[in-house]
Amino acid sequence: PTSFFVYTSNVDGLFLKAGIPRDELLEIHGNASTLQCSKGVECTTSVWKAQPPIDLSSVESLPKCKACGKTCRPSVLMFNDEEWLGLEDEGTSDFDLYDTWEETMEKYLSSHKEDSLVIVEIGCGDRVEV
Repeated sequence: PTSFFVYTSNVDGLFLKAGIPRDELLEIHGNASTLQCSKGVECTTSVWKAQPPIDLSSVESLPKCKACGKTCRPSVLMFNDEEWLGLEDEGTSDFDLYDTWEETMEKYLSSHKEDSLVIVEIGCGDRVEV
């Protein structure tokens, strides 16, 4: 792990577009450019990259699930969302990456008492529009 890690609730994917490496980023609510089956785990735990442009002119033109053929949805957490796959896909999860970074930082800071950890929180608020 490097000296920084981005933990974000934004789903716009801008940290990836800005060049933050995938292994230094946790998009806690998912990424809108990633698709999943609208049936959730009932179908598959796989997610895949959206292929723009996406034609939104009719239900028939919407992206289809690679496993069952049903309509896809963005793989982002909505309110009361029981179908979001989250980070259930195969391989090391983003949570594991964050945990590894955090453990490494704790070890480093315990042996480097003169150093500090800085947390920058940007754009947070307590008002949610539903």
